[in-house]
Amino acid sequence: MSSVIKIVSPTKKLYCEKCDDLVDYKIKTKKEEHNIRGDKIEIEARIAICKICGNELFEPYLENENLKALYRKYVRKHGLVLPEEIKKIREKYGLSQELFAKILGIGKATIERYERGSLPTKSISNLIKSVSNPENFLMILKSRKDKLNISKNEYEKVIYTLEKLLQVQLDNNADKTLEKLEKEFQKRNSSMNINFKKLYAVSGMILYFLNKLGIKFVSKTKFLKLIWFVESGYWDKYNAPLTGLAFARLRMGPVPNYYEDFIELLIYANVIGCEDKIVKNPSYDSDIITLLYLKKLSYEEYLDSDEKEFIKAIIEKYGQMKTSELIDLTHKDKRWMVGLPNSIIRLST
Repeated sequence: MSSVIKIVSPTKKLYCEKCDDLVDYKIKTKKEEHNIRGDKIEIEARIAICKICGNELFEPYLENENLKALYRKYVRKHGLVLPEEIKKIREKYGLSQELFAKILGIGKATIERYERGSLPTKSISNLIKSVSNPENFLMILKSRKDKLNISKNEYEKVIYTLEKLLQVQLDNNADKTLEKLEKEFQKRNSSMNINFKKLYAVSGMILYFLNKLGIKFVSKTKFLKLIWFVESGYWDKYNAPLTGLAFARLRMGPVPNYYEDFIELLIYANVIGCEDKIVKNPSYDSDIITLLYLKKLSYEEYLDSDEKEFIKAIIEKYGQMKTSELIDLTHKDKRWMVGLPNSIIRLST
Protein backbone atom coordinates (compact mmCIF):
# COMPACT_ATOMS: atom_id res chain seq x y z
CA MET A 1 0.00 0.00 0.00
CA SER A 2 1.50 3.31 -1.07
CA SER A 3 2.00 6.21 1.30
CA VAL A 4 -0.38 9.14 1.63
CA ILE A 5 1.22 12.16 -0.07
CA LYS A 6 1.29 15.38 1.90
CA ILE A 7 -0.49 18.11 -0.08
CA VAL A 8 -1.35 21.24 1.86
CA SER A 9 -4.28 22.79 -0.09
CA PRO A 10 -6.58 22.28 -3.12
CA THR A 11 -5.67 23.58 -6.60
CA LYS A 12 -7.49 26.78 -7.58
CA LYS A 13 -8.29 25.70 -11.13
CA LEU A 14 -8.29 22.24 -12.72
CA TYR A 15 -7.91 20.98 -16.25
CA CYS A 16 -11.14 19.55 -17.70
CA GLU A 17 -10.67 17.16 -20.64
CA LYS A 18 -14.18 17.78 -21.96
CA CYS A 19 -13.82 21.55 -21.86
CA ASP A 20 -10.11 21.33 -22.83
CA ASP A 21 -9.38 24.21 -20.50
CA LEU A 22 -8.54 25.20 -16.92
CA VAL A 23 -11.88 25.58 -15.19
CA ASP A 24 -13.46 26.50 -11.88
CA TYR A 25 -14.97 23.60 -10.01
CA LYS A 26 -17.32 22.77 -7.18
CA ILE A 27 -17.09 19.97 -4.63
CA LYS A 28 -19.73 17.33 -4.02
CA THR A 29 -19.77 14.14 -1.98
CA LYS A 30 -20.54 10.64 -3.11
CA LYS A 31 -20.21 7.17 -1.66
CA GLU A 32 -17.19 5.19 -2.80
CA GLU A 33 -16.20 1.62 -1.97
CA HIS A 34 -12.60 0.47 -2.03
CA ASN A 35 -10.93 -2.85 -1.41
CA ILE A 36 -8.13 -2.71 1.15
CA ARG A 37 -6.33 -5.93 1.97
CA GLY A 38 -9.39 -7.90 0.96
CA ASP A 39 -11.75 -5.76 3.02
CA LYS A 40 -14.40 -3.53 1.41
CA ILE A 41 -14.36 -0.04 2.95
CA GLU A 42 -16.95 2.61 2.09
CA ILE A 43 -16.46 6.36 2.59
CA GLU A 44 -18.15 9.63 1.70
CA ALA A 45 -15.61 10.87 -0.85
CA ARG A 46 -15.27 14.54 -1.83
CA ILE A 47 -15.12 14.96 -5.59
CA ALA A 48 -14.23 17.97 -7.80
CA ILE A 49 -16.88 18.72 -10.46
CA CYS A 50 -16.39 21.05 -13.43
CA LYS A 51 -18.77 24.01 -13.12
CA ILE A 52 -19.19 24.20 -16.88
CA CYS A 53 -19.86 20.61 -18.00
CA GLY A 54 -20.26 18.65 -14.74
CA ASN A 55 -17.35 16.32 -15.48
CA GLU A 56 -15.52 14.74 -12.55
CA LEU A 57 -12.02 16.17 -12.22
CA PHE A 58 -8.85 14.91 -10.57
CA GLU A 59 -7.88 17.17 -7.68
CA PRO A 60 -4.75 15.90 -5.81
CA TYR A 61 -5.63 17.45 -2.40
CA LEU A 62 -9.15 15.97 -2.36
CA GLU A 63 -7.89 12.59 -3.57
CA ASN A 64 -5.30 12.58 -0.81
CA GLU A 65 -7.92 13.49 1.82
CA ASN A 66 -10.19 10.71 0.53
CA LEU A 67 -7.30 8.26 0.73
CA LYS A 68 -6.55 9.35 4.30
CA ALA A 69 -10.21 8.95 5.27
CA LEU A 70 -10.21 5.49 3.68
CA TYR A 71 -7.08 4.43 5.55
CA ARG A 72 -8.34 5.84 8.85
CA LYS A 73 -11.62 3.96 8.55
CA TYR A 74 -9.73 0.74 7.84
CA VAL A 75 -7.33 1.41 10.72
CA ARG A 76 -10.14 2.03 13.20
CA LYS A 77 -12.07 -1.01 12.01
CA HIS A 78 -9.08 -3.27 12.56
CA GLY A 79 -7.69 -1.55 15.66
CA LEU A 80 -4.41 -0.44 14.06
CA VAL A 81 -2.21 2.38 15.29
CA LEU A 82 -2.72 5.77 13.60
CA PRO A 83 0.17 7.74 12.00
CA GLU A 84 -0.09 10.58 14.54
CA GLU A 85 -0.15 8.06 17.40
CA ILE A 86 3.14 6.55 16.20
CA LYS A 87 4.76 9.97 16.08
CA LYS A 88 3.36 10.91 19.50
CA ILE A 89 4.73 7.73 21.11
CA ARG A 90 8.14 8.20 19.51
CA GLU A 91 8.40 11.89 20.45
CA LYS A 92 7.28 11.14 24.04
CA TYR A 93 10.59 9.29 24.42
CA GLY A 94 12.55 11.95 22.53
CA LEU A 95 13.70 9.46 19.87
CA SER A 96 14.56 9.83 16.21
CA GLN A 97 12.79 7.57 13.72
CA GLU A 98 16.04 5.63 13.31
CA LEU A 99 16.61 4.95 17.02
CA PHE A 100 12.93 4.19 17.65
CA ALA A 101 12.97 1.66 14.79
CA LYS A 102 16.22 0.08 16.05
CA ILE A 103 14.81 -0.50 19.51
CA LEU A 104 11.66 -2.06 18.06
CA GLY A 105 13.68 -4.22 15.67
CA ILE A 106 12.16 -2.83 12.49
CA GLY A 107 13.51 -0.68 9.67
CA LYS A 108 13.71 3.11 9.76
CA ALA A 109 11.98 3.28 6.36
CA THR A 110 9.06 1.32 7.82
CA ILE A 111 8.54 3.86 10.60
CA GLU A 112 8.85 6.70 8.08
CA ARG A 113 6.14 5.15 5.87
CA TYR A 114 3.82 4.51 8.77
CA GLU A 115 4.16 8.06 10.08
CA ARG A 116 3.36 9.36 6.57
CA GLY A 117 0.19 7.28 6.50
CA SER A 118 1.00 3.84 5.12
CA LEU A 119 -0.96 1.01 6.69
CA PRO A 120 1.03 -0.97 9.27
CA THR A 121 0.74 -4.71 9.62
CA LYS A 122 -1.32 -5.92 12.57
CA SER A 123 1.75 -7.35 14.34
CA ILE A 124 3.82 -4.15 14.06
CA SER A 125 0.80 -2.05 14.98
CA ASN A 126 0.37 -4.10 18.16
CA LEU A 127 4.08 -3.76 18.93
CA ILE A 128 3.99 0.04 18.57
CA LYS A 129 0.81 0.30 20.63
CA SER A 130 2.36 -1.77 23.39
CA VAL A 131 5.35 0.56 23.77
CA SER A 132 3.11 3.53 24.51
CA ASN A 133 3.55 2.11 28.02
CA PRO A 134 7.09 3.09 29.17
CA GLU A 135 7.35 -0.14 31.18
CA ASN A 136 6.87 -2.27 28.03
CA PHE A 137 9.28 -0.12 26.05
CA LEU A 138 11.91 -0.41 28.77
CA MET A 139 11.55 -4.18 28.77
CA ILE A 140 12.03 -4.35 24.97
CA LEU A 141 14.98 -1.97 25.15
CA LYS A 142 16.78 -4.09 27.76
CA SER A 143 16.03 -7.36 25.93
CA ARG A 144 17.55 -5.98 22.70
CA LYS A 145 20.53 -4.24 24.30
CA ASP A 146 23.14 -6.43 22.59
CA LYS A 147 21.50 -6.09 19.16
CA LEU A 148 20.99 -2.35 19.01
CA ASN A 149 24.38 -1.24 17.71
CA ILE A 150 24.17 2.12 19.48
CA SER A 151 26.57 3.89 21.82
CA LYS A 152 26.52 3.35 25.57
CA ASN A 153 25.65 7.03 25.99
CA GLU A 154 22.61 6.73 23.70
CA TYR A 155 21.44 3.61 25.49
CA GLU A 156 21.76 5.13 28.97
CA LYS A 157 20.01 8.31 27.83
CA VAL A 158 16.97 6.31 26.70
CA ILE A 159 17.04 4.28 29.94
CA TYR A 160 17.09 7.51 31.97
CA THR A 161 14.15 8.97 30.01
CA LEU A 162 12.05 5.84 30.44
CA GLU A 163 12.77 5.49 34.14
CA LYS A 164 11.90 9.17 34.67
CA LEU A 165 8.60 8.72 32.81
CA LEU A 166 7.81 5.63 34.86
CA GLN A 167 8.42 7.53 38.09
CA VAL A 168 6.19 10.40 36.96
CA GLN A 169 3.52 7.88 35.97
CA LEU A 170 3.82 6.19 39.34
CA ASP A 171 3.64 9.50 41.21
CA ASN A 172 0.60 10.65 39.23
CA ASN A 173 -1.23 7.40 39.84
CA ALA A 174 -0.33 7.54 43.52
CA ASP A 175 -1.60 11.11 43.80
CA LYS A 176 -4.89 10.24 42.13
CA THR A 177 -5.34 7.19 44.31
CA LEU A 178 -4.42 9.10 47.46
CA GLU A 179 -6.85 11.89 46.62
CA LYS A 180 -9.63 9.34 46.14
CA LEU A 181 -8.78 7.59 49.41
CA GLU A 182 -8.73 10.91 51.26
CA LYS A 183 -12.20 11.80 49.98
CA GLU A 184 -13.56 8.40 50.99
CA PHE A 185 -11.93 8.59 54.44
CA GLN A 186 -13.22 12.12 55.02
CA LYS A 187 -16.71 11.01 53.93
CA ARG A 188 -16.64 8.19 56.48
CA ASN A 189 -15.52 10.68 59.13
CA SER A 190 -17.88 13.46 58.07
CA SER A 191 -18.17 14.88 61.59
CA MET A 192 -14.44 15.76 61.57
CA ASN A 193 -12.42 18.18 59.48
CA ILE A 194 -9.24 16.21 58.83
CA ASN A 195 -6.02 17.96 57.89
CA PHE A 196 -4.48 15.15 55.84
CA LYS A 197 -1.12 16.81 55.24
CA LYS A 198 -0.66 17.35 58.97
CA LEU A 199 -1.89 13.81 59.64
CA TYR A 200 0.84 12.40 57.38
CA ALA A 201 3.41 14.66 59.02
CA VAL A 202 2.43 13.56 62.54
CA SER A 203 2.51 9.87 61.56
CA GLY A 204 5.94 10.26 60.02
CA MET A 205 7.30 12.13 63.05
CA ILE A 206 6.05 9.41 65.42
CA LEU A 207 8.02 6.79 63.50
CA TYR A 208 10.97 9.17 63.15
CA PHE A 209 11.25 9.70 66.92
CA LEU A 210 10.80 5.96 67.49
CA ASN A 211 13.81 5.46 65.21
CA LYS A 212 15.73 7.86 67.45
CA LEU A 213 14.93 5.52 70.34
CA GLY A 214 16.32 2.60 68.33
CA ILE A 215 12.88 1.27 67.37
CA LYS A 216 12.74 0.84 63.59
CA PHE A 217 9.72 -1.48 63.39
CA VAL A 218 6.49 -1.11 65.37
CA SER A 219 3.29 -3.15 65.43
CA LYS A 220 0.13 -1.62 64.03
CA THR A 221 -1.52 -1.75 67.45
CA LYS A 222 1.30 0.12 69.15
CA PHE A 223 1.43 2.70 66.36
CA LEU A 224 -2.32 3.31 66.68
CA LYS A 225 -1.96 3.73 70.45
CA LEU A 226 0.81 6.29 69.95
CA ILE A 227 -1.35 8.22 67.49
CA TRP A 228 -3.99 8.36 70.23
CA PHE A 229 -1.55 9.61 72.86
CA VAL A 230 -0.32 12.35 70.51
CA GLU A 231 -3.79 13.52 69.46
CA SER A 232 -5.47 13.24 72.87
CA GLY A 233 -2.44 14.75 74.62
CA TYR A 234 -2.42 17.69 72.23
CA TRP A 235 -6.11 18.29 72.92
CA ASP A 236 -5.51 18.14 76.68
CA LYS A 237 -2.74 20.73 76.41
CA TYR A 238 -4.14 23.12 73.81
CA ASN A 239 -7.89 22.36 73.81
CA ALA A 240 -7.71 21.99 70.03
CA PRO A 241 -7.28 19.12 67.55
CA LEU A 242 -3.87 18.52 66.02
CA THR A 243 -4.96 16.65 62.87
CA GLY A 244 -8.74 16.32 63.19
CA LEU A 245 -8.52 12.52 63.27
CA ALA A 246 -11.54 10.78 64.79
CA PHE A 247 -11.12 7.87 67.23
CA ALA A 248 -13.43 4.93 67.81
CA ARG A 249 -13.99 3.09 71.09
CA LEU A 250 -12.92 -0.51 70.44
CA ARG A 251 -12.20 -3.36 72.84
CA MET A 252 -8.44 -2.85 72.61
CA GLY A 253 -8.82 0.85 73.37
CA PRO A 254 -9.22 4.01 71.31
CA VAL A 255 -8.03 3.72 67.70
CA PRO A 256 -8.48 5.93 64.63
CA ASN A 257 -11.97 5.45 63.20
CA TYR A 258 -11.71 3.03 60.24
CA TYR A 259 -8.14 2.38 61.29
CA GLU A 260 -7.38 -0.05 58.45
CA ASP A 261 -8.29 2.67 55.95
CA PHE A 262 -6.12 5.07 57.95
CA ILE A 263 -3.12 2.72 57.59
CA GLU A 264 -3.84 2.41 53.86
CA LEU A 265 -3.80 6.20 53.57
CA LEU A 266 -0.35 6.37 55.14
CA ILE A 267 0.92 3.69 52.77
CA TYR A 268 -0.38 5.51 49.68
CA ALA A 269 1.02 8.79 51.01
CA ASN A 270 4.41 7.01 51.01
CA VAL A 271 4.87 7.76 54.71
CA ILE A 272 4.98 4.21 56.04
CA GLY A 273 5.90 0.78 54.78
CA CYS A 274 4.66 -2.61 55.98
CA GLU A 275 6.56 -5.80 56.58
CA ASP A 276 5.04 -9.11 57.68
CA LYS A 277 7.01 -11.06 60.29
CA ILE A 278 6.46 -14.58 61.59
CA VAL A 279 6.75 -14.57 65.37
CA LYS A 280 6.52 -17.42 67.86
CA ASN A 281 3.36 -17.35 69.93
CA PRO A 282 2.84 -19.56 73.02
CA SER A 283 -0.70 -20.39 71.91
CA TYR A 284 0.09 -21.22 68.31
CA ASP A 285 2.86 -22.83 66.29
CA SER A 286 3.48 -19.50 64.62
CA ASP A 287 1.77 -16.19 64.05
CA ILE A 288 2.15 -13.41 61.49
CA ILE A 289 2.40 -9.83 62.66
CA THR A 290 2.46 -6.76 60.41
CA LEU A 291 5.15 -4.29 61.40
CA LEU A 292 5.23 -0.68 60.26
CA TYR A 293 8.33 1.38 59.51
CA LEU A 294 9.08 4.90 58.36
CA LYS A 295 9.37 4.97 54.58
CA LYS A 296 9.72 8.68 53.96
CA LEU A 297 9.62 11.67 56.32
CA SER A 298 7.22 13.67 54.16
CA TYR A 299 5.02 16.69 54.87
CA GLU A 300 7.31 17.78 57.71
CA GLU A 301 6.76 21.43 56.72
CA TYR A 302 3.13 21.18 57.84
CA LEU A 303 4.24 21.02 61.49
CA ASP A 304 5.74 23.93 63.40
CA SER A 305 8.62 23.53 65.86
CA ASP A 306 6.34 23.44 68.91
CA GLU A 307 4.24 20.64 67.40
CA LYS A 308 7.36 18.63 66.60
CA GLU A 309 8.66 19.08 70.13
CA PHE A 310 5.29 17.99 71.51
CA ILE A 311 5.33 14.78 69.43
CA LYS A 312 8.92 14.12 70.46
CA ALA A 313 7.97 14.41 74.15
CA ILE A 314 5.04 12.00 73.74
CA ILE A 315 7.19 9.39 71.99
CA GLU A 316 9.95 9.70 74.58
CA LYS A 317 7.33 9.09 77.27
CA TYR A 318 5.41 6.22 75.66
CA GLY A 319 7.56 4.93 72.79
CA GLN A 320 9.50 2.29 74.75
CA MET A 321 6.47 0.88 76.55
CA LYS A 322 5.08 -2.51 75.57
CA THR A 323 1.89 -2.59 73.52
CA SER A 324 0.04 -4.26 76.40
CA GLU A 325 1.06 -1.43 78.73
CA LEU A 326 -0.22 1.17 76.28
CA ILE A 327 -3.53 -0.66 75.96
CA ASP A 328 -3.89 -0.74 79.75
CA LEU A 329 -3.24 3.00 79.93
CA THR A 330 -5.89 3.79 77.31
CA HIS A 331 -8.41 1.63 79.21
CA LYS A 332 -7.94 3.95 82.18
CA ASP A 333 -8.71 7.04 80.11
CA LYS A 334 -12.13 8.42 81.10
CA ARG A 335 -12.92 9.23 77.46
CA TRP A 336 -12.69 5.52 76.62
CA MET A 337 -14.36 4.35 79.83
CA VAL A 338 -17.58 6.36 79.41
CA GLY A 339 -18.10 5.66 75.69
CA LEU A 340 -20.35 3.10 74.10
CA PRO A 341 -18.77 0.19 72.13
CA ASN A 342 -17.76 1.22 68.58
CA SER A 343 -18.80 4.84 69.22
CA ILE A 344 -16.75 7.92 68.32
CA ILE A 345 -14.76 9.16 71.33
CA ARG A 346 -15.10 12.80 72.34
CA LEU A 347 -11.61 14.21 72.98
CA SER A 348 -12.93 16.97 75.19
CA THR A 349 -13.54 15.78 78.75
